[in-house]
This record gives sequence, C-alpha cells and structure tokens, in this order.
Amino acid sequence: MASLVLVGVSCSSEEGRERGSGTSSSVEAGADGVQQIEVTISDAGCEPQTIVANEGPARFTVHNDGSSAVTEFEVLDGGRIIGEVENVFPGVEKAFSLTLQPGTFVTYCPNGDVERGTLEVVSGAG
Repeated sequence: MASLVLVGVSCSSEEGRERGSGTSSSVEAGADGVQQIEVTISDAGCEPQTIVANEGPARFTVHNDGSSAVTEFEVLDGGRIIGEVENVFPGVEKAFSLTLQPGTFVTYCPNGDVERGTLEVVSGAG
C-alpha cells in the first residue's frame, strides 16, 4: 500500500498572480530538495490533470482561477484523503506539504467539470 504523510498546511492571498495550465506536469525538486507542485482550480476542475512527481518531500500550491464552485483540492489514496486544502476562494492561494511514496493517487476537485486527475509518484532510485 502506498502512503503519503501530511506535513503541514499554509495559506496566503495572491491576487492577480498568473498560472500556466496544461493537462500534464512533471515536477523537479528545488534547491532545498522539496518538489514544488503548482495546481490551479477552476470551474473546469484541477490543472494539471496528470502530475508526475518523484518520491520525497513535495509542496502543493493551489490557486483558484476565479471559481466559486470549486474551492478545494484533495489528494486521495483509495477513498482516504491524505492531503487537502479547502476554502480556496477566487484570488486565494493555499499550500500543503506531503512526503510522497511511490504509487498512483487520485487528485480531486469537487464540483469541477472534470473532478478527478492522477498523481503518479515514481521512485528516485534507478
């Protein structure tokens, strides 16, 4: 069974900040070794829909692109929530950190046109 560990949650308001969009994203670790994963929520759902990350520490930064219907982002292992942010209102950015273990997980943005995506965590050994 794959697992992730919730490390912490933080939030900030960052109005007017631009975000790129796409359906797939690979993630690399920053100088501090923590992967920075950017997610945008909108009426369409979560972007990117597919995230590929390496095992290890990761910080998910979630930005709301003007949606009042979609205000949360979750990472699920089966039916269990292992990381989330709620009340991400338009113009607000919130973040949480996880220690990722190899496996395939579901990303979930309730009420989006496309509610579910995929987080694939790969082993750093190779």
